[in-house]
Amino acid sequence: MIQRMTFNAAADCWPGWGVSDKPIDPNHLLAARDLAERSLDLVQELELGPARLGTGAWLVGAFDLALGRYDEAIDIFRGARRNYLAASAPGLVLLTDGYVAIARQLAGDRTSSDDQGFDQVCERIAAGGFEHGDEWIAQLRTALEVFARQVNS
Repeated sequence: MIQRMTFNAAADCWPGWGVSDKPIDPNHLLAARDLAERSLDLVQELELGPARLGTGAWLVGAFDLALGRYDEAIDIFRGARRNYLAASAPGLVLLTDGYVAIARQLAGDRTSSDDQGFDQVCERIAAGGFEHGDEWIAQLRTALEVFARQVNS
């Protein structure tokens, strides 16, 4: 119960869910990231499986993305991706690839051969016939818009 509460409280604070004119407060991000880490620690301690590990790690990486810590975010997203692979969750693998692409794009790195570009990931999600595929693409596009605005302001 505590794991879900810490995860949900942190997730509710993530600014990538929607575009806002309000500036992003780094102190709020750091506090929410701490909650996300606590949630991830509980997932590990309770051995809730690779899908939950992937989602917990993704949220920590999402806060690193919001904080402009692109290299850290990419590393965490890649760890989440490995967990989604282990959980046989191909849609979530692609969603996480989208977040890697966002972090790389915001960092100005579009040359890595290890990762796909943002548009390629969105195309693969669209072609995959995933139940939530359209929502995932919208989520990725919103996050890219939110954090590109932050970089450009």
